[in-house]
Amino acid sequence: KKTGYWSTEEKRKVVLAMKLYSDTEQPSTKASIHFERATKSLSEKWNRTRINPKYTNKSAYTEEEKELILEAPPTLEGLKELSQQLSRPVERLRSARKRFLEEAENGGSSEDDEA
Repeated sequence: KKTGYWSTEEKRKVVLAMKLYSDTEQPSTKASIHFERATKSLSEKWNRTRINPKYTNKSAYTEEEKELILEAPPTLEGLKELSQQLSRPVERLRSARKRFLEEAENGGSSEDDEA
């Protein structure tokens, strides 16, 4: 099985395959037939990165999310725990604290609040 970085083409294929199989019982397992990678690798790519539309929402953080972000230790373990609490991918959470602090510096407003 293939390992390592995912190419742009592979990422596109993941999005298409997951759309195709999203209504099935085990979409990652079904989609994995189209890849030279392990099912677990495909599942992790989909569930932990921004290629999954569920995680591309950059809406303002809730008060609960803000507290969790600020209280989380700035370590990989802290981000993993925060990821589980918020059901968001670790990759996104690496920038969560930075974005939140930027919002706080701007008086709590963001472009998303205007929509």
